[in-house]
Amino acid sequence: MKKKFHPALRGLYLAVWKEKSTRLQFIFLFLGILFGLWIRFTSLDWILFFSASVLVIGFEILNSAIEAICDLVEPNQNEQVRFIKDISAGAVLLSAIYAGGIGLYLLWKYIL
Repeated sequence: MKKKFHPALRGLYLAVWKEKSTRLQFIFLFLGILFGLWIRFTSLDWILFFSASVLVIGFEILNSAIEAICDLVEPNQNEQVRFIKDISAGAVLLSAIYAGGIGLYLLWKYIL
């Protein structure tokens, strides 16, 4: 069982410590957890919060992997590589917009 999870855990470790954007997402996750504990999120609020957070972090990690593969295959400027990277970044942006909406909902619910 350990052999099955080791590559995944190593990948998560590398994503957090080698990629600034993923590390930033984990900082936001930690701050959100502190906020949720302070405000006393309901069970549904925690589900919304964690689903949005995991979605953004997951897309961020996939985006980093796609960019690394593109740079490995084609280290020079290339329109096709740029197209792939832009689409991948767009997926991250879309997930971040969704998470921002969840964050605004939770702020509105408890603060405003």
